Amino acid sequence: MNQMQNVSKMFDGMKITSICSVLSLVIVVVFMSFNKDAAVKDASGKAYIKTNSGTFSAHIDESSSVSIYEAKLFVKNSLRLAFAHNKHTFKENMSALEYLLQKKDMNRILSDFEKAEEYENYQRFDSRSEVSFDSISIDLDAVPIKGVCKFRRNIYFYNEQATIPTTCIFQLEKVDAGRSDNNPYGLRLKNIDYVDYIK
Repeated sequence: MNQMQNVSKMFDGMKITSICSVLSLVIVVVFMSFNKDAAVKDASGKAYIKTNSGTFSAHIDESSSVSIYEAKLFVKNSLRLAFAHNKHTFKENMSALEYLLQKKDMNRILSDFEKAEEYENYQRFDSRSEVSFDSISIDLDAVPIKGVCKFRRNIYFYNEQATIPTTCIFQLEKVDAGRSDNNPYGLRLKNIDYVDYIK
């Protein structure tokens, strides 16, 4: 009889221990779920991923997902399309540029080229133009994003060469539609202006 009571007490003890363990586990799970968001926020600014392309935060904020390298490459590609061409690439470049510039800036460039008879001169003289970059600085923290680019437009015709140093100030905005085939960086140049070139 005593043996049965001892077994019964042992089972009661095991039952209480099991219930306490389950309750502890529930408390821990509830506590962890409440603190998950705080833990993610704390880790987002401290965890980094190292790749061949650079070091990036493990937490990506979609509102600032464009890196300084992408922004500079976008500006270079856009200005090459705008100012480096020949009779074979001029129209194609202008078509591609429409996706990368604000409409008023695009219209201004087209108007300037029309007045200078850019395309006609390419055909007349079999000339071409190329762009070489001296410097690009972009402030991604500014609202709107601002930048300055110093470049040289080199125009070749016959055996002659003319170099036009240019300083371009601009703003960048993110395109609402995001990245696309026509605009892989999801950016747009706007409020472009040209000032005196200073070394």
